[in-house]
Amino acid sequence: MVIDCPDCNKKFDIDENLIPANGRLLQCGSCNYKWFFELKINKDIKSPKNILPEDTETIIQEAETSLEKKIDKDIPEKINKKKVRNNVNYLNVFFVMLLSTVALILILDTFEAQISLIFPDINLLLDNLYQSIIDIKLFTLDLIK
Repeated sequence: MVIDCPDCNKKFDIDENLIPANGRLLQCGSCNYKWFFELKINKDIKSPKNILPEDTETIIQEAETSLEKKIDKDIPEKINKKKVRNNVNYLNVFFVMLLSTVALILILDTFEAQISLIFPDINLLLDNLYQSIIDIKLFTLDLIK
């Protein structure tokens, strides 16, 4: 592709692939003039409407209309078939919370010496916690009897 500098009219041979469809800033190698260059699209080329047969537009419109009707018909049926249920298995939630609590107690017990440097009363809190656990155990054993 040959491009002319708008300032000094010098001609340059440039590869078409170097200029994107939305244009590019160019600089003349002779006079250092800068300008924005856009590719000119030839309007003589037939548009896709002219290439297609005349009845193609009506076929496309009919297909779009029938597709819209099918979509409008199918969507409510599918929504009604899939009823949203928010079932929560409370037993699973209870076990996860129980396991998390036991894990926290084990971590606190394991790092009791290091945590006591930050929280000096951790020993008292852990002893109260252990005593509460023993009380709960004795209570449940009495209920079972």
